[in-house]
Amino acid sequence: MLVLRVLFLFAAAASAALLTALPPSVVDGLSKRGITAPTPVQAAALERALSGESLVLHAETGSGKSLAFMLPALCRMREHASSQLLVLSPTRELCSQLGDELCALIRDGALGDDARDARVGMVTPGHKTRADDLLGARVIVATPAELCQLLAPKEGESDADDGSDGSDGAQGHGLAETLARQVGTLVLDEVDALVPGKKEFRGKRHW
Repeated sequence: MLVLRVLFLFAAAASAALLTALPPSVVDGLSKRGITAPTPVQAAALERALSGESLVLHAETGSGKSLAFMLPALCRMREHASSQLLVLSPTRELCSQLGDELCALIRDGALGDDARDARVGMVTPGHKTRADDLLGARVIVATPAELCQLLAPKEGESDADDGSDGSDGAQGHGLAETLARQVGTLVLDEVDALVPGKKEFRGKRHW
């Protein structure tokens, strides 16, 4: 019993230490929401994700997967002021939930005290977004089909068109290439719902 209790206390201390690796303002914000220790999936992922490791997370609904990828992604961006986070999620509802959580973490200082007003750009059905707006957002949360509409070349645009001649290069290839340079972290949320499986993508998703 003594050995088990010592092991339990050691595990609890190790879990608490994971949260202390986060910015104090973020820890305070999480504490106000009753989050004082990581869930199992967070404990398994936080340290490795903070170090820059690419991960695949699999856990049941309500296990805290979203924080497990959002917290380290945002905190790593503190060291790279011009980098962006791109989160792809299959539905407008999931994107909305993720966007709200990301905004809360940013307000708590996850990106740094001087970036508490950083924008989260949303690209979802029924949410009008100009391509130029995405270039100024630190975080982009999108459904694949709607993002593809923005990334697809405009009619008559060639592969070489990148806006370098002063034209609007934000749409199409210009936006795609800019995001390819600026996005430092890509998250595929609910990845099993994002890939086509045995069916080919049609319509807006085909490109």
